Amino acid sequence: MEKSLGRAFIFSFIVVIALSFMFFIIGYSMLGTLDHRFTTASTHPSYIVLWLTYPYTWFPWDLVIEVMTRDPSTQAGLIIMSIGFIASLVVGAIVAAIFGGDFSNSLGGWVLTSLICIISIIVTLFIDNGYNLIWICGSGCELGYGVIYVIIVGVVNLLIFSGITLLTVLVVGNYGK
Repeated sequence: MEKSLGRAFIFSFIVVIALSFMFFIIGYSMLGTLDHRFTTASTHPSYIVLWLTYPYTWFPWDLVIEVMTRDPSTQAGLIIMSIGFIASLVVGAIVAAIFGGDFSNSLGGWVLTSLICIISIIVTLFIDNGYNLIWICGSGCELGYGVIYVIIVGVVNLLIFSGITLLTVLVVGNYGK
């Protein structure tokens, strides 16, 4: 199979979206609030985009802190979601490296995946900022601050997981082919 920028982007995008959605569903099922999430999505349809791109609204170290500080007996769902959100970004970065082939295609595919996710979150803030903004930066947050926050978190995730993409390209050995 030929490796290219398009394949790196498409496959990494699908992996990030699918894993994010899967861990979102598993986590809220474990918490017993999945029905509330679907009810919320029926009144705020743009909330579904946040389900799919939610890892890009967290700094990676905040997800690690979430895993370490939550009580597993009562908040196992949140722990599973935090682990899943980190895993979706790591696996997406690795998939981009595998399907991209060389440095430029792999990194380009991962950058496109990250940018599409970041832009989609920002668009949802403009569509339904009253509700979605609460999930991004808490109540009382203004739209401009929410957009800046998403951009900063997105760029940090992009840089950190781009390193994983490039390291994977080195390990796989596709760096100059």
